[in-house]
Parts: sequence; C-alpha cells; structure tokens
Amino acid sequence: MKIISFLNSKGGAGKTTAVINVARGLQLRGASVGVIDTDLHQQSVAQWRQDADDSFFPVDVVDAKRVPELVKNFDVDYLLIDGAGYLDEEIVGVAKLSNLIVIPVKPSPFDYWPAARLFESLTPLNVVTAYLLTQARKHTMMTNEMVQTLVDDGSSFDSIIYNRTAYQFSIMKGETVYEHDKTASVEVDAVIDEILKVI
Repeated sequence: MKIISFLNSKGGAGKTTAVINVARGLQLRGASVGVIDTDLHQQSVAQWRQDADDSFFPVDVVDAKRVPELVKNFDVDYLLIDGAGYLDEEIVGVAKLSNLIVIPVKPSPFDYWPAARLFESLTPLNVVTAYLLTQARKHTMMTNEMVQTLVDDGSSFDSIIYNRTAYQFSIMKGETVYEHDKTASVEVDAVIDEILKVI
C-alpha cells in the first residue's frame, strides 16, 4: 500500500479537491483506494462522500493522532490522507507514514509563504515532498511567477490544477471532474501520472 498525504497548514489551498479527484482518477485506473479525512471540524471529504454514489471509494474520518495505528487496517493499493489545515505533532506523524507528501498551493504569496515553511519543516523526514499548484489562472503574471518560484524551490509537479468551476460543481453534485469535465480530468490525470512516477 502506498500512502499519499495532501498537507498544507493553510486552509483553502485545494487539498480536499485534489484528494477527491486524484482518488477517483486512481480508482478509474483500476486501483483500490481509500481516503482518510483528518479534519475533524470540517470533515469536507466525508461530507462530499455522503452525497456521492456508492461506487466511489470509501472515506474514513480519523483524528490524525490515530492514523498510525489505523493505517494497518486498510487493504488498498493507495491510501490518500487529507490533512487538516494546521500543522502539529499529529500531522507530522501522518507525514512520517507517507510515501509521498503533496503540498497544494495557490498562486499567491500569502499561500506560498506558509507552504514553503511547511515544506522546510517536513524536509528532515526524508519523505518525497512536492508542491502542486492549484486554482491557477492560465496566462497570468501571478501564475507564471509562482511556477518559476516553485521550479526554483526544486520540488514541484509540472502539472497544474487550474481554476475551473468544474471542480466546485462536481463536488457539489457528489461527484468528481471525471463525471463532468474532460479538460479538468486531463489535468488530474497528469498529476496522477507524476505521482505514480515518484512512488
């Protein structure tokens, strides 16, 4: 089993949207997938799952401090963890279990700065960690600047999740972009291809 954690100490970075769509994309490739939502207050993935069809992957809401003991109960190819919007000992414990840590970040300095601090704090764990640019607007100076910043940092996916209403619309319907938007699903597939190269 491969564990992929989506972490960012700042809320609104696109963690949950990325988790749901990457999990679905892996599932559609024939993999067995489970998702853990560690945000006991928001429970965004769990809320989405209540509205989703039974054919979608299972979601468990688990306090981050219990994840290490519960991981062994999962019999799946990929376990995706949606980290809560803060960083504490428990979230670091989740990070240590991971084969890959994805840090979603929006193209804004107010989003990049905490993401960069998180990246730096996770470096001693020796877990493969990469930024994923999310909610980006095509052909804008800010997106281009952020792409260059992440390249300079040396660990970023080439793939980008662009700012499309299809992401919000599909979540509202209890579905994913795979059921609604070909262009967005191609974006997610590109992210998955990069994930599979590094784990």
